[in-house]
Amino acid sequence: MSSVFRQLKEKLRGNGGGNGKKQALVQGRSFSAPIEVPKPVFSPLGSPRTVSSEVMSSVSGGQGNRYYIYDSKAYLNADKGEKFDIFEKPGGVNPTSTRFVVQYLINRTRELILQDGDSKEVLQVFKPNLHRFSQKEAVEVTNGLKKLFPHDGCCLKGDELAAAIKANFKDKIGTLSLALRILWNQFPLGVVPWDSYHRFVKWEKENGYPLESFHFRLSKFLPNKDYTFCVFAFLEFILCILLQNNKQLIHKSVQIDLIFTAGPTCFTRETVEDPDDDLPPVIRSYHNRGNALHRLFVGYLRSLNHEGKVNDFYLSDIFHIDQYPPAAYEARSSKALTLTIPFESAKGNDFTSLIYQAATAKQRFYSSKTSFSKVENNFLDQFEDQTLRVITTFFSESSNRYITTFDNGFNTDALENSQNGKQSPKIGDDQYAVATWLQFAKEQNSFDELLGMLEGGGNCAEGGTLALGAGGMTLQQPMKLHTERSNDSKVRVGKMDVTEWIISAWKNDMFMGKVQNALLIKLTKKIGECNWLVITCEKQQQQRRKDVPTKSISGTGNTNALNDLLDSCYTESVIMT
Repeated sequence: MSSVFRQLKEKLRGNGGGNGKKQALVQGRSFSAPIEVPKPVFSPLGSPRTVSSEVMSSVSGGQGNRYYIYDSKAYLNADKGEKFDIFEKPGGVNPTSTRFVVQYLINRTRELILQDGDSKEVLQVFKPNLHRFSQKEAVEVTNGLKKLFPHDGCCLKGDELAAAIKANFKDKIGTLSLALRILWNQFPLGVVPWDSYHRFVKWEKENGYPLESFHFRLSKFLPNKDYTFCVFAFLEFILCILLQNNKQLIHKSVQIDLIFTAGPTCFTRETVEDPDDDLPPVIRSYHNRGNALHRLFVGYLRSLNHEGKVNDFYLSDIFHIDQYPPAAYEARSSKALTLTIPFESAKGNDFTSLIYQAATAKQRFYSSKTSFSKVENNFLDQFEDQTLRVITTFFSESSNRYITTFDNGFNTDALENSQNGKQSPKIGDDQYAVATWLQFAKEQNSFDELLGMLEGGGNCAEGGTLALGAGGMTLQQPMKLHTERSNDSKVRVGKMDVTEWIISAWKNDMFMGKVQNALLIKLTKKIGECNWLVITCEKQQQQRRKDVPTKSISGTGNTNALNDLLDSCYTESVIMT
């Protein structure tokens, strides 16, 4: 048993008897994939093979003690005098190439966790905060990781690898966890490939969900031994976090939320779409990946418990290991209004165009699965008419910081100057002075009315339009992001539950650059039943049988009599002029 787990065993025994909240026993060796050093040379698929004399010659003179060669062919063909960047090699960061580095990073992180049993930083492993995000730090950590892979086909090993990790990442849990997240998020198929997961789940169902040897069973469905090691190192790392003595981890929701937040790191985003699901695709993806990791972790925990390797009654109760497959997890949630626009996303974030397109779309397609109140429709009208004012009034300060942090080119002038094609009236400089004044009055009165409704409680007794029937919409070609209003621009309007773990998963994806043009915005005032606004896009929108279209952006059926009168006056003024 490694010294790390000997410490863990003693620590948990010492902490378990006093308060009765957590009693754990770690027996035997590490409960995951072997921690011992792998054999010196692995093929790209991870199976051992004989080392050629040419390779032995190339690593002689001390190099053999420095490098772990995972791909002998790539190592032999590499130009040793040329600077190598593993992140620039397509698919270069994968379980085979990073197995050694991941092992050492995890071991060092666990040692630090045991030294500081109540560290708040450990919760930032999968739940980063904006104040912890630094683009400079991310670049520095990435550059530090590059140094661990001096040539194609190899990485540092042994004492030299340990020294390089300590020199580049210091003894900081946050920095080490960032290094791990960068590597895990680069795996082309994720830590656990979806194909392996689906085949394993199918096998479990057909064989009655056996308790014994989860490690042995799951490994049969993974691509190779390197994947097996990385998968169980990942699961063991999460377990180590949950077993530490951190008072913040006493709450059940915090522990399960951590699993769901780690889901997007463990799995890649699936391409399967459900045209009848109202959730925006990126949010649906978080649910799929969170549920998948939740199931794997509960299966892993129940198997360890059955085999007597980890007896933790607290964890067993939290994760209900006696109920398998686990029941759906219902986290505490708030409501969010969702706006989804179809377009082909370019690389990087363009929040200016994303917000503009969502706000000013000519047609809204409402979900038939929920109702939309008068105040919610009024909010959408004002979001169209006075986009920038809504942003400054309703978007929380932290949400605005996310927007400007992850889109350096965010342009408020574009939203302010256009005002969707409208300007404030100028006396003597408008041939449609009456019409423009009436429209301006309509906008001002509507916005004030909206604020008045919210101050009065935000719930209108006469509000609410339950979308009925079957609307259809098919987009032949996705739109490009731009700030010009298109005559056929569309937005799908719905509602969803926002949980703490969804917010954390989105933050992590934003930090890792795995999601673009997706915003979760906390509102300063409750709009109807919604505390959040979610704006996303999708590359392709299939026909959705249950969406109900409106004739136009102003045809929601919820405008009041004054606005209807002003609309008619405005139209008549334009015609008469």
